[in-house]
Amino acid sequence: MSTRGAATKLLFQETFQGETNMRWIEFLLVVIFRFAMSAEAQYRAGLQGVIGDPQGSVISDATVTLTN
Repeated sequence: MSTRGAATKLLFQETFQGETNMRWIEFLLVVIFRFAMSAEAQYRAGLQGVIGDPQGSVISDATVTLTN
């Protein structure tokens, strides 16, 4: 292989590896961002509502227990 051919092959390999590394970095940033959004959503979750009897009257000072 000529010197020019070897240099072209080496340049192509370095460019391809650089693009591959950038794709991995982009992928990791997206994964981290999505994980952070999910974690924040879980942290800020809440529950709100009104407790009532079958006739629709509001029950004041009701205690609600949530289980998973």
